[in-house]
This record gives sequence, C-alpha cells and structure tokens, in this order.
Amino acid sequence: MNYHTKDHEVVENSLTQALFELMNRKPFSEITVTELVNHAGVGRATYYRNYTCKEEIIENYIYRLMMDFHNQHPVASMSERFTEDRLIMVFRHIQPYIPLLTVLNRSGLGFLFLDLLNRSLLQIHQNDIRGEKDRILLLAFAGAEFNIIFTDLLNNHADQEELAEQISGLFLGQQNTGME
Repeated sequence: MNYHTKDHEVVENSLTQALFELMNRKPFSEITVTELVNHAGVGRATYYRNYTCKEEIIENYIYRLMMDFHNQHPVASMSERFTEDRLIMVFRHIQPYIPLLTVLNRSGLGFLFLDLLNRSLLQIHQNDIRGEKDRILLLAFAGAEFNIIFTDLLNNHADQEELAEQISGLFLGQQNTGME
C-alpha cells in the first residue's frame, strides 16, 4: 500500500471522527479549524493540505459511504434502483449511520447528503439516462429517498418495507408511462 494513501486515510478518518464528535457537542458554525485539528490530533497545515473547508470533510465521508455501498451492491439499470428490494437494502444499510445523519440534519447540513446523492446517482447511471425525462426521474427519486431517510427513518416513523413498496410503485410506474 502506498504510504501517502495510508497517511491520507488516517488523516481523513481522524478529522471526520473529530468533526462529528464536536458536532455532537456544539453547533457546526461554532467549530473552529484550530479546535478541529487539536481534537483530531493533526496539524493545521495537514488539514489545509487536504481540505478547503469543514464541509468538505463531511462531503468526502458521505461520498465514500455512497460509493462503497454502490460498489458492494451495484445495479444493472435505473429500473433496478427503483425496486422494492433495492430500497429495503438501502434503508437497512442506512441504519448504522442514523446517529451521524441525525447530527448532520441537526446541524442544518442535510443538504450535503442530498447534493451528493444527486451527483452520485447521476454519475452511476450516466449511461442509463436517455434524455431529460430520465434525468428528472432519477433526481426525483434521489429527492424522495433523501426525504424518507431524513424525515421518517431518522425519526423512527417508518415501516421500511411499506415505504419501499410505495416508493417503488411510484417510480416504476413512472418508468412504465414513458418517462424513460
């Protein structure tokens, strides 16, 4: 393994963990870079060599989680993404991250998750999108998934199987009416 890559992973993990720990204690806007690097045990120069802002730490973490999930559970098409079984898999995968997503939401940074979900789905399905309607359908799906995660799942107000059935029916129905 490249030592620079390993060192970067250590720095990235230390800063991510430190940032979420600090976000549990105080508002995101009140966390200083000095406080963050001291808590993470890394130098200020190391922080600035790797990041331009605190939000970038969160973005990198979320993106890694999304891409790791996709790499472990790839889909063959957009249609497969909309299936009930796939949605249940996503909702179950999210469960261990509920505390972190709750902190993110409480800090007013849930939009970072939505932005990364939009970008990752567009990237993953770039070869499936045959027109503007497909792009809009995929973004609408990302918005629905985001809203379900950040309203129902974070607050334990949801039966995951029922939600997956309803969402799947909506989006597969749209595909069958010529949205592709």
